[in-house]
Amino acid sequence: VNGKGTVAEALGNEALTVEKAKSNVLGAYLCAKEVEAHRVSALIQKEDVLATFIANTIRSCRFGAADPTGKCARSKQDAAPAVKSSAEEPKGADEKTRAVSSLKKDPASKKSSAKSAASAAKPTPAEEPAAEEAKPEDAAAEPAPEPVPEAPAETKPAEPVKAAPEKKNNTKKILIAVLALCLAGAGIFYTISANHKKNYEQAAEYYAAGQYEEAAALYEKLGSYKDAADLHAKTISWIEAEELEAKAGTDAAAWDKAAKAYEAIDDEKAQDQAAACRRANKYYTAADLMKAQDWEAAKELLGPLVAGNYKEAKTMMTACNTHITFNEAEALYAEGKFYDAWKLYRSIQDTDYDDLPDLYERADMCIQAPPATGVVYRNPAYPNNAVQLSIDNSGYKNSFVKLYIGDDLVASVFIAEDATATFWLPAGTYRMNKGYGDTWFGTEDLFGDEGRYWKCKFGGSETFTLEAGYGYTISSGTGGTGITNSSTGRDDL
Repeated sequence: VNGKGTVAEALGNEALTVEKAKSNVLGAYLCAKEVEAHRVSALIQKEDVLATFIANTIRSCRFGAADPTGKCARSKQDAAPAVKSSAEEPKGADEKTRAVSSLKKDPASKKSSAKSAASAAKPTPAEEPAAEEAKPEDAAAEPAPEPVPEAPAETKPAEPVKAAPEKKNNTKKILIAVLALCLAGAGIFYTISANHKKNYEQAAEYYAAGQYEEAAALYEKLGSYKDAADLHAKTISWIEAEELEAKAGTDAAAWDKAAKAYEAIDDEKAQDQAAACRRANKYYTAADLMKAQDWEAAKELLGPLVAGNYKEAKTMMTACNTHITFNEAEALYAEGKFYDAWKLYRSIQDTDYDDLPDLYERADMCIQAPPATGVVYRNPAYPNNAVQLSIDNSGYKNSFVKLYIGDDLVASVFIAEDATATFWLPAGTYRMNKGYGDTWFGTEDLFGDEGRYWKCKFGGSETFTLEAGYGYTISSGTGGTGITNSSTGRDDL
């Protein structure tokens, strides 16, 4: 160092002490870096490393000043006072005084210093002639000792004594400076760590409050502190997801993108937000399907939204159901199932949609004009020239009669209100079913479910016989065989 040999030589007896101090401080620094990089338990913080460093310094004092470990600990504790002591040394202290002070502090150098001091105490050549002046007779007799001062090896013992303390003093100053810097660094490290902790906690509060811009700024500032880098990425994801949501509007695809952005965030709150975006996606997808008149698909999407009372989902569902019912009614009308179509039209006739026709008019179209009184159907397998039958409908509404032989329908007859129908039938044993009502929907649906339908009984029997060559009349008047009715359904007529 500075032309005075290696570092170890320059430090001398302090080399091991400096090495101990260096290893302690560097060890604390590296441990702190490991904590910062999350390569050790999350329970250990930087403050714990610093506390351990200080505790270890105090504990090491038990080794005593003679041991390098204890000396290192004492040096770390006394760094500030030592600097002050060196600074307050009296200006008039000469090199010899400093050397003596150094000898007192360092027992290891007592031996060499004592030897040098002994050499320094030996009388100098200048002092010897002064002693001889008191004895002039000896001076004349012994002139030989005078050349002694000329020997440089004997007259220069003070130089090593003077240099040794200077070297030791410089070494101690270096040691003190190094330790002071280490302690200052530790103080700075502690301050930075405290600030990081404060910023970390503040960022967490911002995150919990949904202030992601502020949280992201603090997490970015924290850098690699704890899991700040991961949390910074998380807050950025929140910001991006919120931007997608804000711009989505009525665009179903945009809501889908926002939902996916939230789903990518490992956070329960984000998953709730993703679910909300999914509902919006279904809502606006249903709206698009309704514009395309895909009512069934839209209805399927709206079902869960109606249950959750989401926006206008209930109104949209009503529109879907109305249009679905209208389409079903149209199909039934085309198939000639007028009564069923009439019922569907009437179920939605009070709704008002611009894209639908007048539903009252559509329902009226299903009501058919009644046929003329007489036979409307005759089975060709049964000739009609053997028996004449008249049915008097006085006092009844429009009626429709079916005559069977066994299970075969022989003829169907429509009789207007208060009218009488006369027609020919083959002889045989018959049974008769009758229906009547106000609104006629055709020979398939008859008077609809609003009509009345009966199975007729003649003298208590469901059958009656018509013999060839005779004429018969069925009426509501008196005389003849009595007729009773048992109610039946339209489909059983």
